[in-house]
Amino acid sequence: MPRREDLEDVARQQAEVLVEHLVGRSESVDYRQGTYLLAALAAELGGQVQRRCWELAKSGQPSWEIAGGEAETLINGAWRCMATIWGESELEDRRIRERQERFERDERRRRERDEREGQS
Repeated sequence: MPRREDLEDVARQQAEVLVEHLVGRSESVDYRQGTYLLAALAAELGGQVQRRCWELAKSGQPSWEIAGGEAETLINGAWRCMATIWGESELEDRRIRERQERFERDERRRRERDEREGQS
């Protein structure tokens, strides 16, 4: 069986490939969306880990149940992270819209003022 460090290295390398494939080269998601996607992936992977731990727990070793419970922490953390990312993205989008609306309103007022001054 490979050493724990070897498995962690493989996981790190695979994660880099996956991130590059899903969000690095993707034209369908921006940086914020890519970050949300990665958090959602962490939640899904946590679910897979949890299911596997519970399957292994059927062998009668309670420590696998503990591992399955710990996977729940991973899943919940990923979901909380997703909620935060989504909320921050919504807030940032709203600020951008408000800035754009303010800019357009100021531009309209400037044009109207210029037109009034041109008529004088």
